Amino acid sequence: MTNKMDKLNERINKRTNSLMDRYSMNKDKIDIVIDFIKANRGIPLEYYLAEVKFRVPESKAPKEVFRNIFVESINAGGKSNLKNIGGSCKRFYELLQNVCKNSEERIDYDMFLSECGKSKSQQTDLFKHLLDYKGMGPKRASLVMKEIYNIQKYTETKIFYNYQLESEAEKLHIPLDSVIAYIINKVFRLKGGEKINPNKYVDFISITTMAKRILEHEFILIEDLWYWGYFNTFGNDKKRTTGFNEDKYYSDKRHYPAEETIKKLKEFTDILQTKM
Repeated sequence: MTNKMDKLNERINKRTNSLMDRYSMNKDKIDIVIDFIKANRGIPLEYYLAEVKFRVPESKAPKEVFRNIFVESINAGGKSNLKNIGGSCKRFYELLQNVCKNSEERIDYDMFLSECGKSKSQQTDLFKHLLDYKGMGPKRASLVMKEIYNIQKYTETKIFYNYQLESEAEKLHIPLDSVIAYIINKVFRLKGGEKINPNKYVDFISITTMAKRILEHEFILIEDLWYWGYFNTFGNDKKRTTGFNEDKYYSDKRHYPAEETIKKLKEFTDILQTKM
């Protein structure tokens, strides 16, 4: 098992170093995108928090909120086996029932992780524990962790006590998907076999590792490429093109259209089309 993990870590390091080499080669251009997402962090953050409030009414008990996050995340993007998802949701429900004797009280985070260690996964690391659920996968597991963090930091609804924001922030992962991969491939000028594949675990971990090397404690900003990319692309995984997608923007229920936001979205498209 140790040898297998060593080989995996070696592949991750190799992939991360390759991405860092590409960053060094194109630093001036890539930093234009990084500076943009830093300067405009408030726009996607407001969108994410609106999504949190949409999913999680403040009237619900902590364990119900946590279950909702798990169920929403494991269903994100569709294309999953219902039997696997149903079994995983039942297993997670049973875990919550073991931990949460009083549904109205916040959950002891340390106790919850300890219970995870006693479960089938035998993992007290939340991300690794979540990966043990069929149908979850790294992207969906990272969404669970992101939603928990956003709720703990930005809302009155708290799921846990003993949850340390600073240390837990370092455990987050970029929820790499086809949109983020498309933007990174374009900005880093990755071609053919060099391209980031969101379905490969090595690429998933390497993107977060690279982000930490470039942005240090602000690494999660790379997630914002999803927001700027989602509303600025057309098509799907097989064929995707850049441009402000007016239909996506105006039909989205998580925000009220704003001219200033549209202006910034078009500015990002301009960066991709003229400066990359």
